[in-house]
Amino acid sequence: MDINENNMTVHFLKRKWVRFVLLIIGVCLILAFLLPFIAKFYVTEWLKKNGADQARIEQLWFNPFLGKLTLRHVSVGADGKPRLENVGMVIDLGITSLLKKDIHIEHCSYESLLLEVEQYEDGSWRYGTYTVSAGSEQRAQDEEEKVSGKWALLADQVELKDCKVSLKTPELDFELHI
Repeated sequence: MDINENNMTVHFLKRKWVRFVLLIIGVCLILAFLLPFIAKFYVTEWLKKNGADQARIEQLWFNPFLGKLTLRHVSVGADGKPRLENVGMVIDLGITSLLKKDIHIEHCSYESLLLEVEQYEDGSWRYGTYTVSAGSEQRAQDEEEKVSGKWALLADQVELKDCKVSLKTPELDFELHI
């Protein structure tokens, strides 16, 4: 490499737009690396703020290019009892459908899922550790439709392995094992 080639490389790297592009690429790479850690922290804190005594997610992985979300070893508990547990969950989303307000789950698998759903005497529901008061569902739905329009959910293929769903209402106590 001669002196002219060295000077051209150094001169090229001194341009402001080149430094700016390199900085943007570096920030994007750092954010892409930190995003799963930030999301895992945010989800566990959200669960704790919404009724969970303890919440743990051992592994959260998201590939935005393939639209694949993976959660491993999720455990959420309240009152000393597990309310939601999952050994493994993989959701393969159709990313292009999100732009059309459609959530299209192409493939989803749950392994060793435990979910408790309970309806209280006052009509409110508890899903895992999250409680929805009676009547708030309709108000929230009306507000969402005003702001964002309707969303659609479609699941093509769902696999359940060793799953247990517990449903309790004032009239019914039911457990489903799959």
